[in-house]
Amino acid sequence: MAPPQITPQPVAPVNERPATIEEVISAIAKQHKVAPALALAVAQRESRDPKTGQLNINAVGDAGKAIGIGQLHAAAAKDTGVTDRTDPVQNVTGRSCRER
Repeated sequence: MAPPQITPQPVAPVNERPATIEEVISAIAKQHKVAPALALAVAQRESRDPKTGQLNINAVGDAGKAIGIGQLHAAAAKDTGVTDRTDPVQNVTGRSCRER
């Protein structure tokens, strides 16, 4: 069964937007009915910078085919309606769609 397509969500005013990438991941996970702890754990596993311990929104997989926090491959991005795998919000949203 194909993962569900991304449903565009209205953008919140700047003062209401999450401040950190971890908050963005948690908010998107909740929107897609994925446990925020699971989404954060996947992001940590896939894109944590080993030197700093921080999430790397520009992470590239070892084979060079998966990119971003969610380490989306082109096919996974297409399946979930992601048009820009380098956009952290789209990347995390696409990954959350696949986690369900």
